[in-house]
Amino acid sequence: MKWTLCGGGQRAAYLAAELQQHGHDVISLNPGGCAPVDWARHVAWAECVVLPIPTRTVIWQPGDPGLSLVMRAVRPGSTVFGAFSGQIPGMYANSDINVINILENPDFKHANALPTAEGCIARMLPELGRTIEGSKILVTGNGEAGRAVCGKLQALNADVYLWSRRGGEELAAGPYDAVINTIPKQIFTGDILKALPVDCLMVELASAPYGFDVEQAGQLGLRTLVLPGLPGMFPKTAAKLTAETLLKEYQK
Repeated sequence: MKWTLCGGGQRAAYLAAELQQHGHDVISLNPGGCAPVDWARHVAWAECVVLPIPTRTVIWQPGDPGLSLVMRAVRPGSTVFGAFSGQIPGMYANSDINVINILENPDFKHANALPTAEGCIARMLPELGRTIEGSKILVTGNGEAGRAVCGKLQALNADVYLWSRRGGEELAAGPYDAVINTIPKQIFTGDILKALPVDCLMVELASAPYGFDVEQAGQLGLRTLVLPGLPGMFPKTAAKLTAETLLKEYQK
């Protein structure tokens, strides 16, 4: 099978090696750098094209060919793997290209929850100003990522409070040292944000439109961290998980 990996940083470099170990022909187009001059030829060569994770309109660097141009270069009948926030853009969903959103794969979600949780804690610690042990932390969302974050925090002896939309309780402010949101819907009203301690650290793991208004939180003096693509902090692990998902999806 012929694969072309477009951008993607260190994860793409390790992903290329993983796919090659399975006997595939792989071209990795300058992960972490600018688009090579012959990028379109390599995209058209491939039976499978892999976009960066997460997938945005910028593939390499600003000013380089973006998502729309890359998709035009894909030959009909090929498969494109992306990590789209929400549904696959309509202009590609009904084309003569097979577009697969790996973020919709339940096994991929489950496998990525662990590196997401570890990456979240690693990024939080320099900003929290105190140890995880003894910190009062609210986690919103009872999905794969929310449960994994709770488990890691509890293992570090944090006082963890889990809130879920299905729990029936109204979301409210409290004396939290940090709030970690995993729900891609704005659930924190302005009144809730105003009632939080001014030194509370607001951490966003969900995709847009996020669980809280980042700009409003900043205006209220709350510290904010928006952390997309955390598994990419661990490129070897992320590449292995991604390769397993790509190969299973292609075989379906």
